[in-house]
Amino acid sequence: MPLITYDGYQYQEVDWEPDEAVDSVELIASGYEWICPTCGTRNRLIGIVDKVVCDECKGEWPVSETHHAYK
Repeated sequence: MPLITYDGYQYQEVDWEPDEAVDSVELIASGYEWICPTCGTRNRLIGIVDKVVCDECKGEWPVSETHHAYK
């Protein structure tokens, strides 16, 4: 299966056909964002980690909390 690149991350494209009618879907979180306190760069991750490294300035920061986005 081909890989799709979206926002700097690669995902595998999947061909899928439903076996039956569905009336709901499962919602899966796909990433986290954080802003570097040193340079202000918005960074993105696909999972929770204990420490983050800024893509721009390479500053390292411990993760104190994680939150889900709410509308």
